Amino acid sequence: MKEKRSFLKKLSFPMFAMVIILFFESFTPFDLWLQDLFFNRQTGQWFISKVFHEQWGFLLYTLPKTFLIIFAALNIGAYIYSRKTGAFLQWRKNFLKIFLALALIPSCVGILKDITNVYCPYQIQRYNGANPYAPALRKYPANFVQISRGAGFPAGHASGGLALMVLYFCFAEEKKRRIARALALGLGWYMGIYQMLRGEHFLSHTLFVTALAWSILLLINRLVEQPDVLAKLRINMNKKHLLGH
Repeated sequence: MKEKRSFLKKLSFPMFAMVIILFFESFTPFDLWLQDLFFNRQTGQWFISKVFHEQWGFLLYTLPKTFLIIFAALNIGAYIYSRKTGAFLQWRKNFLKIFLALALIPSCVGILKDITNVYCPYQIQRYNGANPYAPALRKYPANFVQISRGAGFPAGHASGGLALMVLYFCFAEEKKRRIARALALGLGWYMGIYQMLRGEHFLSHTLFVTALAWSILLLINRLVEQPDVLAKLRINMNKKHLLGH
């Protein structure tokens, strides 16, 4: 019971942070104020222009994304190999944690994008786009005819880099844990800021996905390290099902 309370306390911090960030995104002008700094109204260009992205996008955008996909594939491959052969037993749980993090976090972000229906900065009228600005908790104008749904919130590109915070749970020493988490945060925020400078995301989009990623990682770590939690959940669900009949 004490361990459960400790876990719920740890989980409450990123969950509470998401609520605060959502309020911040929806009811303050800070996102717009900051994003204005990256947009040149005279030229209609973002700080990272389309030309720059076309020239350097493979190195600065596509390559990190490709690395994460390959890393996820290597880890699920290593996990399956370990299960079948008994090799790498001491690393087996880590392989699973890393794969689950890289698969589930971007997937959850994709689901939330569809629910929130928020446009990217470059798509809104303030920055020469076609759509009105409406944050996650606010409605679009009644006379707005939506042709296609927004897919800006939360940030998707940064989610892959932030998913590597899972490495925090792959080390026993606290120093190594903190270094791993710091490096993952650095990669994730590099990916997020790059997108902000292109007009693809507001600051709150990356802030939210940082808190979301950490909350999902806490759940992944608990389920992998304590599979009995999932077993107990199944038993309780089966009991309820039987009682229902």
